[in-house]
Amino acid sequence: MEAKHDTLLMHNEIRWLSRGKVFKRFLELSEEIHQYLVQENDMRAIFFTDLSWVSQLSYMLSVFDHLNKLNESIQGANVGGDIFSVSGKIASFKMKLQMWQKNISNSSFSNFPHFENYLKECCWEELEPGLEQKMKKLILDHLCVLSQNFNKYFPKELHNILLKEKWIVNPFVEDYEAGLDEDLVEVLVDLKEDFYRGQHSSNTPTTEIFGFLR
Repeated sequence: MEAKHDTLLMHNEIRWLSRGKVFKRFLELSEEIHQYLVQENDMRAIFFTDLSWVSQLSYMLSVFDHLNKLNESIQGANVGGDIFSVSGKIASFKMKLQMWQKNISNSSFSNFPHFENYLKECCWEELEPGLEQKMKKLILDHLCVLSQNFNKYFPKELHNILLKEKWIVNPFVEDYEAGLDEDLVEVLVDLKEDFYRGQHSSNTPTTEIFGFLR
């Protein structure tokens, strides 16, 4: 078999399973795996000729791609060094989930390229005419559950609390929330005006900005 890969690494053998790459490897080897299962008279070979099953696998590969990008963006040096960055990225992902649901409802699958490509190649119109509608419902149901889970573990209220403290990362905001220490507000106002008049801009790193408060 002229496969790009010659092995299918298992859960306990490879670290990147948690990043979803095993789905990609599995799909890339799907033809070879199917042939092997047929040769072994394994009943599981039938799954590889099931358009619905492979469609779901392709969709999950795209979902894991999105989740992996989010996961990597909020870890290590990519975080930006503060909880505001993490909260913002999670809030952005939650908004994308809503957008994806609208796109799927309009039969647009571009947000899930692996699934979209499979639909273009599998001739579902002839082999299984109801596949697209079936997958639309399945994907919408899954995205709804995924959105509910994100809202459960990352409620909007927590993000809103951080927004009230946005002066921490951007002292150039036009208004400051009530409850802030009056002396601190005065310092922030002076700081903002100094930066407006000087060479600095609101793009100045937070660490440099707050160096003036020492």
